[in-house]
Amino acid sequence: MKKSLLIVCLILLTNFTSADIYYGDYSEKLFTNFVDIPIIAVSSDYKAGILGQVRIALIKNGNNKIIFDSRTNVDSSTIESVVNAHRYAMKYAVEDYDYFIAFDLHTESVSGMSTGGAIGAGMVSLVLNQNYNSDYLITGAIDSNGVLIPTGGLDIKTTVAGINNVSNLIIPYGQSKLQVYEKVNNRYLVKEVDLIKNSLMRYNLLVIEAHNIDEILKMILIENG
Repeated sequence: MKKSLLIVCLILLTNFTSADIYYGDYSEKLFTNFVDIPIIAVSSDYKAGILGQVRIALIKNGNNKIIFDSRTNVDSSTIESVVNAHRYAMKYAVEDYDYFIAFDLHTESVSGMSTGGAIGAGMVSLVLNQNYNSDYLITGAIDSNGVLIPTGGLDIKTTVAGINNVSNLIIPYGQSKLQVYEKVNNRYLVKEVDLIKNSLMRYNLLVIEAHNIDEILKMILIENG
């Protein structure tokens, strides 16, 4: 890993007014603090689920920059989701910070918005200097007010989380019941799946609905000391 933070590319996103967006090299020497957040994703063809993590690092004396690890390409939807998380976390900050975001999903590129809720909660945990309870996995983007936005691939995400012995999966409110197609003879019939009931019975996985990040913070933040 390189020993200094090198800003290599400025991404011009005129709608993202709360922060300047950069790619940069990874250097723990510049981090004031960091937290590793468990995340879950779905492949672009919606055939596989992926468990990974995102490292969120706090850089003090900043000016509201978001710096993405230059080793991973991040698309505009993911950037938008992280910017919304940043806007929400700013409500808790008493000074300006820079954030370094490093995804570890064993892939060269990241797309989609569903990690926004987890990243927003992680940013707040750093600002408040509180521990993040990694027994909770969060999926779903947030808007700038911290409201959890519906996400896709929940049938795959609950299965992958359950198989990998995840204890708790937080999802957007109202998404615990899915309608899926089930083949019966030569016809596909619509079937309703209760994710809360099925996940608990099959995997002992607790699926929890949440309206917003405020509700999630009450579950996942642990005070230091």
